[in-house]
Amino acid sequence: MYYAMRTQLFWDGNKRTARLLMNLILMQYGYPPAIINVCERVTYIKALENASSHGYNEDLFQLIIKCVDQCLKKYLLIIGLDDLASDNNHFNI
Repeated sequence: MYYAMRTQLFWDGNKRTARLLMNLILMQYGYPPAIINVCERVTYIKALENASSHGYNEDLFQLIIKCVDQCLKKYLLIIGLDDLASDNNHFNI
């Protein structure tokens, strides 16, 4: 994801385009999209900066996993699988 953002493919909207591509790939593999909430924006920007300037991707990966997990919990609640939605961790990565 940050490769598409970092290479500046477009004049504007590189991060948005990178997130769209990331979510497309996630959904093609059967995962829900990683929706980064406004309250996670500062964490997201710091994680991108660490990945871009220091090559440290772990914070970015963990944030994406967290966002995908939150989206999955919402999906499970919507379809009535409350027991599964209450599990703490759906992804063991």
